[in-house]
Amino acid sequence: NDTRIRRHRIMLRAYILFMVNTGLRIGEARFLKWSDITEMENKLGRKVLCVRVSKTHSKVSKNRTAVGRYTAHRALERWKEHLNDTGENWNDDSYIFCNDSGAAINDFREGFNSVLREADVEFDAEGNKHTVYTLRHTYITFRLRYGKNLSVYSLAKNCGTSVGMIEQF
Repeated sequence: NDTRIRRHRIMLRAYILFMVNTGLRIGEARFLKWSDITEMENKLGRKVLCVRVSKTHSKVSKNRTAVGRYTAHRALERWKEHLNDTGENWNDDSYIFCNDSGAAINDFREGFNSVLREADVEFDAEGNKHTVYTLRHTYITFRLRYGKNLSVYSLAKNCGTSVGMIEQF
């Protein structure tokens, strides 16, 4: 019943769903503001999430717009609904993933690790520990496996990486 713990868990859920459905790097998501998020329809008429990634927070120092699955948008909408329901002040210039004072969350490592332990999936088949960065790899893998007519070149551009890097991992 602790409101701070409840808030953090709801935000962590939104963060995990957002990350696994956008393929953003941790640093790219850390300083996202609500104004960086828009919803659009893709060529197939499906709703998608558009995320403006600033070159100041990008590993490759380039501005780009990443397109994420609608599930990412829905996760953020639920997070926003929680903020509204609890009367927490936010606006377009507010960080999406922030503490109750509005400061950007540094990392979700501890909460993410707790989720993995609880689900009994801390390690992959080779015994490597899953990290928050695993969500990016999961996004890319799922897009390659299940994305209809998706080229690896489009995926690389969307994720701000190279085809070679995708092939390597």
